[in-house]
Amino acid sequence: MIVEVTGKLIIDMRAREWCLIPYSMHAKGCPNYGKRPECPPQAPFIQNFIDLSRAHFFVVEIFDMKAQVEKMALNPRLKTNAQRRCCLYWQNGVRKRLIEQVEDFITGFPQLVYTLIPEAMGIDVIKTAQNVGIPIETKPKDTIYKIALVGFRKV
Repeated sequence: MIVEVTGKLIIDMRAREWCLIPYSMHAKGCPNYGKRPECPPQAPFIQNFIDLSRAHFFVVEIFDMKAQVEKMALNPRLKTNAQRRCCLYWQNGVRKRLIEQVEDFITGFPQLVYTLIPEAMGIDVIKTAQNVGIPIETKPKDTIYKIALVGFRKV
């Protein structure tokens, strides 16, 4: 799914700090924070990455978590819902499909750039997505929306 978000991005630099919020088995937040160039604090601010005066888009990969949990329930070693939802079993495939979708979209347009982590650049992805009709949830149960941002390179 591709949705134009020109003029609709909710920019909130506090989004860059969400990576530091503790979650299961990660008391200090995302282990990539401060280590990867596309992650905060190295990630550029959105206004330094894309030209916000030109068209920009969300590219969305939708993942059926409910079906994943049902499929994983057939594995007798995975006894809990948390084990069945573990990102190790699904996240790489979803990311790969998102990248393929983005690369198909930008083919032939070398002036377009993208990020798979818009939050790292200061975008409130959840609020922006909800405002453009994508039914994303803060704590998704049945459906996961992985979102990339595509726009014209800031020159």
